[in-house]
Amino acid sequence: MDKIKEAFSLSAVTDIFYKDFFIEYNKLVEAVKRKNMSIDQEKARDFILLFSVRTIFLGFIQKKGWIGNDEKFIQNLLKEYEKKYSGKDLFYNRWLDPLFFEALNSSPGSKVAYRNNDFSVETEKKLQMAPYLNGGLFKQKQGYDDRKFFIPDKEIIEFFDFLFSHNFTIEENSYEDEDLQLNPEFLGIIFERLVNKADGAVYTPRTEVDLMCRLSLVKWLEKNINLPFKNNLYELFFREGEKEEDQKHGSFSEREKKEIIYFLENITICDPAVGSGAFLVGMMYVLDEIEQYLKLSIGIKDINAFERKKRIIAQSLYGVEVKEWAVWILKSGRAIRWFSAW
Repeated sequence: MDKIKEAFSLSAVTDIFYKDFFIEYNKLVEAVKRKNMSIDQEKARDFILLFSVRTIFLGFIQKKGWIGNDEKFIQNLLKEYEKKYSGKDLFYNRWLDPLFFEALNSSPGSKVAYRNNDFSVETEKKLQMAPYLNGGLFKQKQGYDDRKFFIPDKEIIEFFDFLFSHNFTIEENSYEDEDLQLNPEFLGIIFERLVNKADGAVYTPRTEVDLMCRLSLVKWLEKNINLPFKNNLYELFFREGEKEEDQKHGSFSEREKKEIIYFLENITICDPAVGSGAFLVGMMYVLDEIEQYLKLSIGIKDINAFERKKRIIAQSLYGVEVKEWAVWILKSGRAIRWFSAW
């Protein structure tokens, strides 16, 4: 049984997925280098990384049915293209370009490539009503999208076949669970592995991230709030076992709970080497968990989960990063985590 559990653990499945992903990723990089004579190795890798992030992000939002209520929108878009132009190598520039830079980068209702597109009437309607994400991921990137780089159909089809053979979910794992579906955290691991040899990116397991987040918040509250018994904060932030009836949540007066809520709502957190955002994601979950518990315990009617998480992300969480690829992943991850509360 231990061997079976190990074979299906998150780390084992991540290794398998990464191995297959890296093969498809390299195929795309080599195809781009072959078809675009003006591109060098580093630029090709970054361009395909950007393409991968955008495509994976589409996997998450179509899972929500937000593009024409179609959970397989991108696969169906490719099928529609192949019926008309199979082997013509037009999919990236003529079909994905309007999807990325118009449909997902403008308000719903806007015409997509008006009078100059190859879409069916049904597909055009879906594109017109696609959500405006406004996170920067689908804005044209200088040095990449403005260069009109080209990706052949064959490699795109193979990449889509591989990627969408997996199940996407926007429900991110807690520190206690291991879910084998593709979620934002899982893909953060993949991208950090993809670049770690060259750039020193290191993925920290979520149990360690969770510990760091909780300890940091406890120490910060100890420094800023005058509480008589410090152990109460540890009981509030740390579980003692699996069963809810075994948990302690600290002994606080209503005034003290309100004071803790005030400080948590106004905290500012910055990760100076943010990577794909594991520490900030951990902070979001801990802040959301503790704030929700404290408010419920004293009968404060809170805003809905979406608005609460949006406030935490927008007001409390900041990061600094020298690598542009990390910012791309963070932009997509930020939007996905907002969506997860809907």
